[in-house]
Amino acid sequence: MIKTYEECINELTPKLKDIKFKVDVMEESLLKKISMGDDNIKFYLNYDFTQEFNQYIKDKLEAKEQIKINIKGETRSGKSLIALKIVSNIVDYYNNETKIKKEFDINYIICANQKELRQKINKAKFGDVFQIDENAFTNVGEGSYTEITQLTDINNQIAKENIHMIFITPQKFLLNGATSGLSYFGKDTKNWLSRFLVYSIKNGIPQLLGYVVFDVGKLFREHGCLIYKQLGGCTNPQRITINEIDKDFLEHTSCVDKTKIDIIDKDFETRCPFYDYCKHPLNQYELKKDKWIKREMKGGLGEREEEKYELAYKLFIELAYITEEGEVKLEGEKKTQIETRVKMRLINMTNTKLTGVEQTNIINMVLDMTNPIMLIETCKILNKNIKEVLKDIKNKVKIERKSFIETLEDEAEKEIKENIENEL
Repeated sequence: MIKTYEECINELTPKLKDIKFKVDVMEESLLKKISMGDDNIKFYLNYDFTQEFNQYIKDKLEAKEQIKINIKGETRSGKSLIALKIVSNIVDYYNNETKIKKEFDINYIICANQKELRQKINKAKFGDVFQIDENAFTNVGEGSYTEITQLTDINNQIAKENIHMIFITPQKFLLNGATSGLSYFGKDTKNWLSRFLVYSIKNGIPQLLGYVVFDVGKLFREHGCLIYKQLGGCTNPQRITINEIDKDFLEHTSCVDKTKIDIIDKDFETRCPFYDYCKHPLNQYELKKDKWIKREMKGGLGEREEEKYELAYKLFIELAYITEEGEVKLEGEKKTQIETRVKMRLINMTNTKLTGVEQTNIINMVLDMTNPIMLIETCKILNKNIKEVLKDIKNKVKIERKSFIETLEDEAEKEIKENIENEL
């Protein structure tokens, strides 16, 4: 007899008597040393702050105040799942308690880096929530200090629109404006529960308040997956095949496309057998994370360096023209004019704040691209089609220079036309 949906849910739901959290030996030893002789720390390490934490989230939302949380912990400690659980709760609040409707859209919510965050912030609506994953703030080298500084500007920008931010950082809390912090404190793998220490962060100083328990399994269940426990999640570390999945739980799993069962390899042993045919948010997150990993393994330029090359290339195409002799030149009487033009255009081309050194680098890149060898190398770096680039440049011919007054009059005419079109 097939089990009912309610029976499956009841079987997956953790039972209080069965819950047992486990912390690795080294972490447990360290916590004992930290709490030695300090009764306050001992108390808070054993104080369940779960109800208060959930109420804190609700109070913030009801008061129309931002939620900014920094989550830290080792790899595979479940940071991302906890962040998604908090994001899901925020989305549920808006959908159930307000007239504002939100989608739990992983591709919109998850940001891999500052660049992606800045792009999405510009289109964000009141109450939107973003999860910024760990590699956004762990990069070092050129531009990293600038990116952290820009976070202050982003915080000022999002305050008005009440945009919520969940930051994930592997090793420590960062000065990213977060007012609360969560740090890994063990898990119950059997019941899919994670425990994190919760801190209040003021002026960059974390103060321990207790621990919070997160039901990660509930996040799977709420979005239609009842086979997560048997598979061990989307990554299927147990290498379970379709034929081994409990048919009762599969019957009541709604996130997967069961019409694909006949075309899926029955001996599929990597990830969930439905990995490519699943609409569950956690599966979508794993797919997105796979793209990040492939990018990292491929190597090449960092996000910020690539952005500079892209900006330099766009500026070159915009300023380049062909002379009668067939040479490529840049619009401008002198190098200083070209430099000024580039700096002025950068203001409108990116919402990234560039340092003086970075601006100089971009200017030099633009100038260097008048050399065909340098242009070809740039095209290879950015995966540009050289034939298309050549076509764009050939289409640009030097226009007869106009007088000062004629240039301004033409621009004024263009503005008038744009205003009329906007009004229509």
